[in-house]
Amino acid sequence: MFLAARKGDPITHDLLVPCGVIAPPISGPCPTGGPVMIEGLPGAHVNCTAICTGVITGGLIHPPPPAPPPPIVKGSLTVMIHGMPAAHAGRPPPTWPPAASSWEIQS
Repeated sequence: MFLAARKGDPITHDLLVPCGVIAPPISGPCPTGGPVMIEGLPGAHVNCTAICTGVITGGLIHPPPPAPPPPIVKGSLTVMIHGMPAAHAGRPPPTWPPAASSWEIQS
């Protein structure tokens, strides 16, 4: 079972060095109704973005992705936030970089 991801949670490639954060969607603020709070931070959902520098313990795994940052495209099948699947901590955002398979969200 995955933990819930939140906007502002750090992300990492190697589970040691934080390399970025989960950010709000590029399309702007979430729909009306207020944020869904998870332990004091707004919950992340599909279409939130992953801002990454590409840093790992041994240096860079990839250059920073071009703007705009890639969205989270996969989430929960049963939990919805603002009508969109909730993002999971520990699940890799599959959009960038295409070859990386070890993105993790620290919590």
